[in-house]
Amino acid sequence: YSLAFNAYATLLSASSATGTVHIFKLTTEGKKSYKEGRGVGSISDTLSNMWDNHRDFAHFSVKADSNVRNVCVIPSGDSRVMVATEDGYLFQYSLDSINGGVCRLEKEY
Repeated sequence: YSLAFNAYATLLSASSATGTVHIFKLTTEGKKSYKEGRGVGSISDTLSNMWDNHRDFAHFSVKADSNVRNVCVIPSGDSRVMVATEDGYLFQYSLDSINGGVCRLEKEY
């Protein structure tokens, strides 16, 4: 349902119709920077290689009906992921920005 970068464009969150959110770690190792001519084409190449579940950095299942649309965001600090659902819930999950893995539900509003 949504894609969102963190403030530094080093993490990408992706929520889906299956009720899962995947966090992908984006790196520029061995790549040219945007200022050096790296364009949108290379971003699409990178993204196309990330959709395999085995390549996510972190993930979790949203504590909500999987048929409900949601939007996710990684706020400043990169230590949590927020998910807002169309039925009015807001969930806060912890994110280990060093090790990744399964994110833990911290708060439900």
